[in-house]
Amino acid sequence: PLGDGSDFVAFVNRYNIPSVSMGFNGLFGTYHSVFDSYTWMKTTIDPDFEFAKVMAQYTGLVAMEFLEEKVLPYNFTNLGIVMNGWIMNEIPMTEQKFNCFANQTDKDELKNVINEFVMEAKEFDE
Repeated sequence: PLGDGSDFVAFVNRYNIPSVSMGFNGLFGTYHSVFDSYTWMKTTIDPDFEFAKVMAQYTGLVAMEFLEEKVLPYNFTNLGIVMNGWIMNEIPMTEQKFNCFANQTDKDELKNVINEFVMEAKEFDE
């Protein structure tokens, strides 16, 4: 799943640009460490870069699948649900930290806009 603190966060959180996180998980424990290097991959983890080859092939297949679609398979209803979650979590934190949503009318308007988005999204997704 997409998480916080990666390069794509600005695209997802600010502009709602669809993003995907693809990769391999394991017991490497090297993400952004001093061992996360070409030499370490070549000598310890994947000497023939088979993981990289498989990921490139998979990414290519995903791209080819998207090329065949007239409308990308993006679930706008899910986006609305996620935005509602952000509002439920972010408004209280923002109020506490910056006091910038102190006006109840602003909060209600934002929630109304998101709820309207969810209703329109459900119709579009059907």
